[in-house]
Amino acid sequence: MPENMLFNLVYILYISILPLFFILFINQKEKKMNFIVLEEQKLNQLFADLSEIKTAVKAQKEESLVNQWVQSETARKMFGVCRKTWQDYRDKKVIPFSQFGRKIFIRKDDLESFMQKHYIKQ
Repeated sequence: MPENMLFNLVYILYISILPLFFILFINQKEKKMNFIVLEEQKLNQLFADLSEIKTAVKAQKEESLVNQWVQSETARKMFGVCRKTWQDYRDKKVIPFSQFGRKIFIRKDDLESFMQKHYIKQ
């Protein structure tokens, strides 16, 4: 009987006797293989945790896309400047913006970089 066949039988025997799962990790960079043995209950909990993490990351990503842009009026109020000053900033392209019809949007990252650029250290 070939060695592979013997290993497969042992693997199946372990699975059928004990509710264990073998996970093989291969690190190609370091040319190492690691085995982890988990009970079925722990493996199911691991999958549940991964699913929960995936849901949370997806929700955060969607939220970040929604919150990535702010309307011009909101940005103006954040800076605490009057409408004329804000219009001058846009006319002089001090802060990049995007315009769709009459709606103007500014990326929060651009607002942050503007503030960092004008930060005065003591």
